[in-house]
Amino acid sequence: MPDEEILKARDESLAHLKSIYRDDAETIIADARYGFISGLLKDVLSKPPVEQLTLSDKIDRILVNRWLGIPLLLLVIFALFQFVFALSSPLMDWISQFFDWLADFAIGVSPEWLGSLLANGVLGGVGTVLTFIPPIFLMFIAIS
Repeated sequence: MPDEEILKARDESLAHLKSIYRDDAETIIADARYGFISGLLKDVLSKPPVEQLTLSDKIDRILVNRWLGIPLLLLVIFALFQFVFALSSPLMDWISQFFDWLADFAIGVSPEWLGSLLANGVLGGVGTVLTFIPPIFLMFIAIS
């Protein structure tokens, strides 16, 4: 007897659902499950936005190309070298001439041993080191 009551309650519930939703119970349950899953996915799943290529990306595709990357790099390095030494050459010549004049002056006004020490040792070394400052400075400026 209890089984008949359960079956009768089930049939009444199915009839009630069918009168409300105008569909059978299996379809109603499946729709409810898919609705729950869809809502859950909207809450927890985030889709990455579709990326648009920026100007930087377009330039990178050319400059970092498998076949063009190395030749373009060599061209840029060569241009950088030419730029640095073209601009720094007059400054290097001026510094070198200044230290040559200073060495000649030191030889002229000092005793022979002191003039030789100053001209060939101190001023020659300092002058050589200071001659490299303009290209190094311009190289750092150009790279930055």
